[in-house]
Amino acid sequence: MYFRLNKRDLSMNTFMEYQWLMIIATVFILVMSLTSCSPKKETSTQDVTNLETALKSGVPVLADFGRGFCIPCRKMKPILEECQREYDGKAIILFLDLKDHMEEAKKQKIRLIPTQIFFDKNKKEVYRHEGFMSKEEIVKAFEKIGVKLDGKSS
Repeated sequence: MYFRLNKRDLSMNTFMEYQWLMIIATVFILVMSLTSCSPKKETSTQDVTNLETALKSGVPVLADFGRGFCIPCRKMKPILEECQREYDGKAIILFLDLKDHMEEAKKQKIRLIPTQIFFDKNKKEVYRHEGFMSKEEIVKAFEKIGVKLDGKSS
């Protein structure tokens, strides 16, 4: 059964109450849709997807420039993913595919891939490496700028 409210069927006071109720309900629905009802997840330092935002974070950054078809780049992917988990909260590790980040690659003067650039927390480039980089080399580079895996960072 379908019920429809009509101005003629209601007194003026009832109709105004109905209007206010509809306005409040609409505002409530709008607010709830803009601010998710689900609990907010903790933001991770690894949620960052571009270099500019990463550098503003105040933590050291490793930007790895490469392409999905590059063999050394593909070999580094699991290493970078593991480092992302281990350095979460201490440093940001980005994989920037040249297909999507060509302007940034030009700005950073990338000559070959993969290229890894380490930035300190003050946005200063402190180390650059071209070619495949092992996890041990990544750990050493981070240690040189004061980021340690054992939970201590200076």
